[in-house]
Amino acid sequence: MTRVRYEDLLADPRATLTDLAERLGLDTRLGFLDGTTVSLGRAHTVSGNPMRFAVGQVELSHDDAWRGGLPAVQRAVVSGLTAPLMTRYGYRGAAA
Repeated sequence: MTRVRYEDLLADPRATLTDLAERLGLDTRLGFLDGTTVSLGRAHTVSGNPMRFAVGQVELSHDDAWRGGLPAVQRAVVSGLTAPLMTRYGYRGAAA
């Protein structure tokens, strides 16, 4: 089992994916990646994610719309429920 944090992936996609590929014994040549742009083929089919239908060049960008879109009460509930795991995985005050 290995973990990749969303923020780490977006901060440095090449380093994060190279490290992941090395740990998993996979090819570290990342021809599909150019800076923060990835080239997705038809095989990109993660179930449930609307982006699974995206093909071609896709820009990786941080999405934290939930911070402003989720009401404060709901953010507080989520923060309370997830606080132990947030701490374990290195998030400090991220959900507030």
